[in-house]
Amino acid sequence: LTPEIKQYYSDQKKYSKRKFNICDIEQIKENVLDSNLFFLGDFHTFDQNIRNVLRIIKVILSNNSNCAIGLEMISSKFQSYVDAYMDHHITDLEFLELINYNESWRFPWSHYKLVFDLAKKH
Repeated sequence: LTPEIKQYYSDQKKYSKRKFNICDIEQIKENVLDSNLFFLGDFHTFDQNIRNVLRIIKVILSNNSNCAIGLEMISSKFQSYVDAYMDHHITDLEFLELINYNESWRFPWSHYKLVFDLAKKH
């Protein structure tokens, strides 16, 4: 393992043990719907994180609210490729190659594809 990966695992372990405030899903929904902007942080390798992101996006969509999604993994210089992908003009593989996904991100595409698929649907 590289020193960076070892540090990532160490940080992940440390942060997962911190004290959390417990709230129920209704409280989260209310806070999300009352917000104009919110940021979600996650450990990119945990499957549960992406499921939570999808749940929150679905809360917004179920309230007939407009939603814009920004992801740190894609540079703004690739927006034209995002647009082409969202409009079904390029395939997953073409999109990933055009945005240099494997060189710039390296986390499982299968997690983020779910966000893109939901966005495409809506």
